[in-house]
Amino acid sequence: MARGEGTTSTKTEKGSIAPKARSLEKEEAPKESAKIEVPEAPKRTRVPDAIQRKLATEKQKGPQPSRLAQELRSYQAERKRHSMDVYVQITGLDSGKTRGVKALLDSGCSTCCIDTDYARAEKLDIQELPQPIVARNADNTENISGRITHYVDLRMRIGPHVETRTFLLTCLGKARIFIGLDWLTEHNPEVDWQEQTMRFSRCPEQCQMRGHEEHQAMTTWMQLTWTRVHRIWKRENRSC
Repeated sequence: MARGEGTTSTKTEKGSIAPKARSLEKEEAPKESAKIEVPEAPKRTRVPDAIQRKLATEKQKGPQPSRLAQELRSYQAERKRHSMDVYVQITGLDSGKTRGVKALLDSGCSTCCIDTDYARAEKLDIQELPQPIVARNADNTENISGRITHYVDLRMRIGPHVETRTFLLTCLGKARIFIGLDWLTEHNPEVDWQEQTMRFSRCPEQCQMRGHEEHQAMTTWMQLTWTRVHRIWKRENRSC
């Protein structure tokens, strides 16, 4: 009986211990941490003063300045592929004074132009146009110098080619002379825009005769036009 009692007591002990263990597990089980909701930072709707001042400055430049600036950059990139520098000599018809100058041969310019400040500094024989002409820039805005009101007739030499040409006075910035599309159309020279070279092979007869009259009297340094010097320079760089 003692063994049975022991057995019974043992069962009773086991039965009494088991629920306590289960209750301890329930009590000691870690509680899930409560989720802390962090409020989102409020969105900044106020534009900084510096940006406001910048926007105000851009608005003063005119409508859609960024788009116009992008169009101007595209035009300038395209213009580099259809323009080249040439060395020319210009002679005043009244004074007979000859000046050497670097000109820009540009198919994007409609006619031949000369910088106003340069023409006045050289004291050229400037004449007034019977009617003003509106000059526009690449972005279709009016040129800073306003309307073209004056012109000058000059004798121009490009290599062996000599002719008398009318130049309109306008603001050209860093350039002094633009030789435009009307000249290219009239004389139709062979122009290699990549190699930056030009040949007078399709010029009218009267142009060839006028150039031939003084061709023999040209000095050696004058025969090397700006385009030929540029071509020699490129060849030397390639060989290095």
